[in-house]
Amino acid sequence: MTSVHLHRALVGSESILSARGITRSFARGLARHHGGTCAIENVDLEISSGDMVGIVGQAGAGKTTLLQCLAGLLRRDAGTVEWFGEPFPGGGCLPGLAYVPPMPVYYPFLTARDVLEYRMAREMIGRVRYKHIDHCLEQVDLGNKSATKVMDLSRVEIKRLSIAEALSFEPRVILVDTSYIDIAAPCCETSLRALRTHAANGASVLIAVRETHSIAGAATRVVVLDEGRVVNSFHADSDKSPRAEARFPILSPDVRFVAERMH
Repeated sequence: MTSVHLHRALVGSESILSARGITRSFARGLARHHGGTCAIENVDLEISSGDMVGIVGQAGAGKTTLLQCLAGLLRRDAGTVEWFGEPFPGGGCLPGLAYVPPMPVYYPFLTARDVLEYRMAREMIGRVRYKHIDHCLEQVDLGNKSATKVMDLSRVEIKRLSIAEALSFEPRVILVDTSYIDIAAPCCETSLRALRTHAANGASVLIAVRETHSIAGAATRVVVLDEGRVVNSFHADSDKSPRAEARFPILSPDVRFVAERMH
């Protein structure tokens, strides 16, 4: 892939990330294709600039596996992924994509501000933009916690910190896995708004949640996974969107591996 494809400006509703027939199994004693457990099977997904797509499914539906396959962190058994129309084989770095894992881990003695400064100093070319760091923390309602050490932050605040870290790179795509922490809870509404704003500015966001109510009013499109397969897909304002479902009730998002274990 040439840099001209990776760094060109986003225009209109240009396709950024395209996946076709994504399949991934995990071995269970025998070889993967002989008795293994299929986590996702034949999943198709198209992500364009301006999209904020909710990947909805209960535990074990395949949300985390799908996001990690798209990020190149897991090898695909089958299927293709394209980045700006060019094949992405996986297993390597993809500029312009940030992945926020289910449970971020940081050095406990770092402050929230240190985390973003450390990342920018370590991976970005040029001087650290301190005002930009402050803006990212404020976007997720952590402006008043910039001097607080990670060990003193709650799990939800650490998740919000990882989103601020992802936003600091201004990536083309952010993949957010909320399998264990619901960032759309009332105390996290600012994080959801920040992600929506990022998408509205021409990037795109995929956010994995357990229930559709978690992304109500934020997602432009919803894809429902069940046992590794897409069982429903609809635009958030569509008349075809489900009003109530037993399994997914409405009433009951270089590969930047954000917040990886750094020790």
